[in-house]
Amino acid sequence: MYDSYRHTVQFNNIDKLQIWYNNLPADVESGCLISNIKALPMVPVRIFDPSISLNGQKITFRTEIESGMYLEFYSVDNCKLFGPKGEFLEDVKVSGTVPLLDKGENDLSFSCGCTREVNPRIQVTVIAEGDPL
Repeated sequence: MYDSYRHTVQFNNIDKLQIWYNNLPADVESGCLISNIKALPMVPVRIFDPSISLNGQKITFRTEIESGMYLEFYSVDNCKLFGPKGEFLEDVKVSGTVPLLDKGENDLSFSCGCTREVNPRIQVTVIAEGDPL
C-alpha cells in the first residue's frame, strides 16, 4: 500500500480526471466504487487525415491532429480544429460524402494515419440532429 502514496503529486501537470457513467438504466439506482487512481503519461502523437465511415459513406478531414487537440464538424463549410485549451487553430477542408444515420443500427468506423508506431486512442462523439429516426 505504501508504494501508492510515496510519490509526490505534481498538480500543475494534471490536465483532468474524468469519470463517466454511460448507458445507465432509468429509475434504477447505480453505484460505483473507486480504488487507486494512477496517472499514466500520454504519449504525444500526431494523426493525419482522420476519416469516419458510416454505412459505407466515408468523410475525410484533411488535417493533422496532435494529442490533446480536437475537431468539430458541423458541415463541409464549418469544420474547425481546436488546440488543447480550446483555442481555434484552423478551418479544416473535408472530402468525401457527409454520412447520414439510418433508422436502426448503423455501422460506424474510424481510421487515420499516424506518425508514430503506436496505436492511437481517439474519442469520437456523434450527435444526431433532425427528426428522430
